[in-house]
Amino acid sequence: MLISAAVAVVLVLLGESQVQAQAVCEPLSAPKNGDIVCTDGAADRSRCTVSCGESYALRTGTRKNRRCRCRSSGVCRWNGVEAACDYAADTPISCDIPDMMRASFGVVDIAPMAGVAAVTIKPTPQTTRGWSFSLMFAKPLPEKLEFESGHVSLVAKSDDRRIFTFNSLDHAKDISKLDSYTLYMCMQNAPTGTEPSAFAALVGFYPMLVRDASCIQDISPLRPLLSKNTL
Repeated sequence: MLISAAVAVVLVLLGESQVQAQAVCEPLSAPKNGDIVCTDGAADRSRCTVSCGESYALRTGTRKNRRCRCRSSGVCRWNGVEAACDYAADTPISCDIPDMMRASFGVVDIAPMAGVAAVTIKPTPQTTRGWSFSLMFAKPLPEKLEFESGHVSLVAKSDDRRIFTFNSLDHAKDISKLDSYTLYMCMQNAPTGTEPSAFAALVGFYPMLVRDASCIQDISPLRPLLSKNTL
């Protein structure tokens, strides 16, 4: 009887060790534009910490630290929400190729010395900390022409006055939960007799803040930009 009891104890201990050996969470992967370090891999009570790369910040609503928790049944799960890294609003990049498929531009009204245009954007889940768009006109715009909008501000324009860069204002920096976002712009002080074709433009969208998109006329694979022959 003593031998049987000893064998039973050994079997129980072996069973417990097998459960403990299996007590691990699914391994976590580093987020895009970030890194992850764990104290004990995916084992029970291991703590993983996410850090974002330069010019990126942890997405709102996600957690920097997560811990693996295992139950006596052997089921293990990470606490918290999976981390993600987004562009940081306070570190806009200098230039990049925009997404030409997520924005549209059109003139909705024209007057002798002014015009009203609409810009419609299809946001991405990363559009949480500010965004930008560039307008690329077929011909240089008049020197005195000005843009006014309550949703964006003009931050840069190319030397030839064909490419204009706009950044979102603070109250409109997070549009990630919208299917589409439309804003209106007033173009003032156009010379009398300005043809509507003068306002023909392509629009490129950035899900982050951009200081100046003027360089896209040199690096963009889209060739050519609008010209007199394409109007």
